Parts: sequence; C-alpha cells; structure tokens
Amino acid sequence: MVHANPGFEAGPGDALTQRTLPTFFSVLETLLRAGSSVVAEAAFHDDLWTPGLNPLAAMSKIRVIQCVADRDAAGARDVLRYSANPVRKAHSALTLGRRGGSFTPISLDVPKLLVDTTEGYDPSFPEIVSFVNDAVEQ
Repeated sequence: MVHANPGFEAGPGDALTQRTLPTFFSVLETLLRAGSSVVAEAAFHDDLWTPGLNPLAAMSKIRVIQCVADRDAAGARDVLRYSANPVRKAHSALTLGRRGGSFTPISLDVPKLLVDTTEGYDPSFPEIVSFVNDAVEQ
C-alpha cells in the first residue's frame, strides 16, 4: 500500500496505516474462505492481532511463530533494510535501529513457537516447518 501512495510519509496514526490494518485482515479472511493456506507476517502487538484473528479462528488452524532477536541484531537489521531499500517506508525512518520498549505477543490460546533469529534459527528451520505442518496434518 505504501508503494501505491506516492509521497507517503509514515507517522503515528497516519491515514494509510489506519486503512492497512482492516485491509490486512480482510485479505486473510478472503484467502481462508477460498480454502487457501495462509502465512501472515507482521509485527503487530496483541491489541491488534487478537481482535483481527479471533473472527478467523473458526475457519483456520492458527499457529503463531514469534521471532525474536537481541536488541543490537534487530536494530542493525532495521538500518540495513532501510539503507538497502529506502522505499521501505511503511514505518518512520526516525525509528529505524532504535528498538526499545516492550512488545506484547499474541495472547490467543493457540499453539505458539518462539524462534530466536539472533544467529540463524533456534529452533532449527526443519523444527519450525514441523510445527507448521502439525496444523496441516490435524
């Protein structure tokens, strides 16, 4: 949506961000109703994920994979992504590389897997795939 809006400048509560959230969950619902398997990736806090996912729970087998990395690695990745591709402007450049505060993970009562990506994947990628495939096989 950012690329479709030339001149967009990210900021707290901006109009594009306000339209993006309902669009995101609407697309998930459309794909699920069509019988698709869906992987949805976003760094939403619980207060955004849970209300959006609750209505989808009846039509899907939700699995949550929460990726974490130490603060230095996460900040360096932000800076690298932005410097490699400055059109990644869905978030304000002022916040890049400055990880802080707390993150509220999804509180839904669904299977969850915590993956540390500081150096590779822990648990391993095959273990992550197995976690996802368990939902498909049930």
